[in-house]
Amino acid sequence: MKFLQLRWVLIFLLGFGLTLTACGEDVAEEPSDTEDTEIIAEEDTDTEEMEEATLEPAPEGTFAFTVQEVLSTSFPEQTGYDVEMVACPEAIELESDQPFECEVLTTAGFTTIVDVFPNPAAETFDWLTRGLNLVAIEDAIETQMSDADMSGIADCGLDADPNPYREVEVGSTFDCIFTSEDSEETTIMVTVNDDQGNVTLSTR
Repeated sequence: MKFLQLRWVLIFLLGFGLTLTACGEDVAEEPSDTEDTEIIAEEDTDTEEMEEATLEPAPEGTFAFTVQEVLSTSFPEQTGYDVEMVACPEAIELESDQPFECEVLTTAGFTTIVDVFPNPAAETFDWLTRGLNLVAIEDAIETQMSDADMSGIADCGLDADPNPYREVEVGSTFDCIFTSEDSEETTIMVTVNDDQGNVTLSTR
């Protein structure tokens, strides 16, 4: 079987944030032609991948502890990964409008970074999971190929590294492999277009 030439764009949002108020917590494809499709998935940004947590959890009574408690609940709800530990810098304050990083250690055995954005005026904060979501990329590839009557499984390397959130440089590329039901393989090249998570996928 000869696979059709595919080329489309995925837009990965930076994740879903959660806001914290002073009173408590508030969990806050259109084909352009025969070859291009826009798909919206979840989560994203760039830096180095985390294998182990480097922060210690902030103590009770701090704003950082409150953020940790919120992330412990909202991270599993929005990503599907249960949390073993969340660690945020103890010195951070709600009054500051400076973003900061927290580390989330999951029960799946990987640590990933969450960017937190305080909003002092509203006494809330938003959080975003950093990195391209490879699970979402795999799902999008499988959906696109299925739409072309080619069912199968996409593999973007999660067997080697269970962390689905990968921080990659703008302009860089990596490959995913799509294996059809009759065991034919197609290499899908993923190109990172910008730091907002826009990527282009195309067959090699």
